Amino acid sequence: VKLAFIGHLPSMRHGMRIFSLLAVALVRSVAEFTLGALTAASIYPDGFVAIIAAHFDFRKHFEPDLRARLGEPIIALTGGLHQNMPTVKLRHKDTQMITAVGVSNALELILGLDNEPSVTGLIGATISGVTLPVGTISSARKVPQISPS
Repeated sequence: VKLAFIGHLPSMRHGMRIFSLLAVALVRSVAEFTLGALTAASIYPDGFVAIIAAHFDFRKHFEPDLRARLGEPIIALTGGLHQNMPTVKLRHKDTQMITAVGVSNALELILGLDNEPSVTGLIGATISGVTLPVGTISSARKVPQISPS
């Protein structure tokens, strides 16, 4: 499963919670997936930082060198790690909170127009001006989308 995040996260704790829940739920059912982050990083850098922090916290569960450098994981993954957890990847694109930019970047992710494999799931956006048109596209392409807006 390829998964993309569109929007921004209001806090690091919230971002880490979303990332961890998705990673645990999805990786148990598939061999590999990419989590792409399409955020309003240029406008809400704290949301982007939250996603990156969540990604590194997640990787500390299976990368001893990273754990040694950054310390123990903040979020405990109950039930242990699935054998495929190390195959989770993170990609990022910026919406700039502009509908056309968000839709363009979502199309790149959904259709693989950025020379990467097409994603099969989207998270976001956190503003309806981007979420609604992206939702229409993802629905037409049968790509699941999760959004807080």
